[in-house]
Amino acid sequence: MGGKRTATIYSSLGVSTLEQLEEAALEHKLSSLPGFGQKIEKTVLRGIQKVQQKGGRFLLREAGEHFCSYKKYLLEHSVFFRVEAAGSLRRAKETVGDLDILVVCEDWGRASEVFCSYPGVSRVISRGQKRLAVVLRSGMQVDMRVTTGEDFGVALHYFTGSKAHNIAGS
Repeated sequence: MGGKRTATIYSSLGVSTLEQLEEAALEHKLSSLPGFGQKIEKTVLRGIQKVQQKGGRFLLREAGEHFCSYKKYLLEHSVFFRVEAAGSLRRAKETVGDLDILVVCEDWGRASEVFCSYPGVSRVISRGQKRLAVVLRSGMQVDMRVTTGEDFGVALHYFTGSKAHNIAGS
């Protein structure tokens, strides 16, 4: 899709994220725009599906927005005591491959339910005893790891450092 169509979608529907674009296409709002039709709508949905399957890198700003939204959602539930970003987002890398979230929580079973029920979650990849992984509708993978309050600092350091940094520090 070129710049002209992108501008039309933005100015007519206020779409500025991949999630909003997917929603507009699923609700057949794109085909109602002048110069658009069902074929373009289907092409857009196929393109979004490819991005979601493949994943990819996200700009720091976009990853930060996802984190802030997720953090706010998690902290609305009393099961979470602390929620922090780790990994490449915390290191403020220009692009972020996945979102790493470190939490301290009261009840892992309840925390797991809340985490997977976030409105932007497209699918759950894995559920472990101390780690969860989901994919958002935007295609971004989000990993949540749980730790205790007393181990939080060490865990934050470990999950923030790059693999090379952690190996060098050993």
